[in-house]
Amino acid sequence: PPPPRGPDPITGRVEDRVTMRTTGPAVYSVETIVLRPGENTGWHRHPGTELAIVRAGEVTVRREGACRPTRYTAGEAVFVDDGSPHLASNDGAVPAEMVVTHLLDPGVPERSSVPPAC
Repeated sequence: PPPPRGPDPITGRVEDRVTMRTTGPAVYSVETIVLRPGENTGWHRHPGTELAIVRAGEVTVRREGACRPTRYTAGEAVFVDDGSPHLASNDGAVPAEMVVTHLLDPGVPERSSVPPAC
């Protein structure tokens, strides 16, 4: 018999051009983040890139240099450049779930808080 099938893939579409590059070894991590209505991640940055797929609900992202909020819904993906300050929030009425992938420099904190950029 064929081997058991794993879970269905999680997919999302990124509308912008994406460039990812490392200067050496990198740490790859994947996590699920749930934001309750009204909750946000706080302004922060990562020592590497972030790619998030919205699985449920809606997520609003604000970025340094482009502070107009951008809303992402289920099935859409968000790419954040290396070291770019950003904030994700759930401005909706239901929980928002994201699958977040990081490609990070090894041996440094995964995230650091930054002052609000907007």
